[in-house]
Amino acid sequence: MASIARKQSLSRLSSGLLDELSFCCQLAANPRLRLAELADELLFERQSQLPEQVQDPEILALLPY
Repeated sequence: MASIARKQSLSRLSSGLLDELSFCCQLAANPRLRLAELADELLFERQSQLPEQVQDPEILALLPY
């Protein structure tokens, strides 16, 4: 069984690869727009399943926006 840190690392890696796949498919000499769209959908679904991160009010106060 993989450790939690290992699972998180693999999740970040696969999300990064989906993002890169989408980018490359859109900019290819012969664009694969449907494949890019599917990669974007998978990435969106994956990100929407992540729990919302708790924001530290002290750090938020330091942000310029």
